[in-house]
Amino acid sequence: MLAQNALIAGAYWGSAALVQWYFARYQMWPAPIWLPAGVSLFAALAIGRWSWPGIFLGALLTDTISFGEPVARAAVLSLGNTIAPMVAAELVRDRIRRDAPFARVIEALFFGLGAFLDGMIAAVVGATTIWAQTSAPLRALPGRWFEWTLSDAGGCVLLAPLFLLVQSQRSFLQPIRRQPREFIISAALSILASAYLLYGSTGILAADAGPAF
Repeated sequence: MLAQNALIAGAYWGSAALVQWYFARYQMWPAPIWLPAGVSLFAALAIGRWSWPGIFLGALLTDTISFGEPVARAAVLSLGNTIAPMVAAELVRDRIRRDAPFARVIEALFFGLGAFLDGMIAAVVGATTIWAQTSAPLRALPGRWFEWTLSDAGGCVLLAPLFLLVQSQRSFLQPIRRQPREFIISAALSILASAYLLYGSTGILAADAGPAF
């Protein structure tokens, strides 16, 4: 369990550093997608309640070292980022099959609700904590809640299902062997689309964060 929590903390901190580096390049901050939320929700679903020390430690390292927050405020923010996936996981854990996750529409629906709940809880704790220690007007708080909620929910939707699907396979290559043509087509189209978005834009679009994002 100690090794698992250390891995969770490292994955949380590492994904946070990646998000900070990438979106800061385009002056897109707060980040529109917070990847550590996906890491923490997957950990809460795959490992269970005892993943909370790793999530809390990863969030604390992120807030104190990466963002330079005071320890007291970082602890409150980290607590919110820990409670959120724990509560969301309790909602969806028994509604998603381990052997074939997202095989039914209802599973995807429950996961979406869980991802939104995760983001909402983290936003209420985090945005309210930051607002309470700044001179921002009260009318700015709902917008901050909304942005924070979508950022965390986006990270959950992007990463957690991928990790759950990979975990459910006995072999990472099993889906490729079972449906090689579908994999080749999907991979080729994804590579072409990504290459165009990252390198095919010229002129004004080249200076815009939109295509790269």
